[in-house]
Amino acid sequence: MWESETTEAIGTNVTYTPYVEFREDVSHRNGHAHFLRDAASEHTAEYAQIMRSALGGK
Repeated sequence: MWESETTEAIGTNVTYTPYVEFREDVSHRNGHAHFLRDAASEHTAEYAQIMRSALGGK
């Protein structure tokens, strides 16, 4: 993964993340376990506003 002034990364450094995020047969008591996908989809408007602000928009 590369980063620059025009990129942002969303993720975690937890070693079991790929196992939990990408396996379809993994779940927990609250349902499926795709926590990164859920977090990203639940905060789309917030991420868009952060990007607009960073790029000089409103």
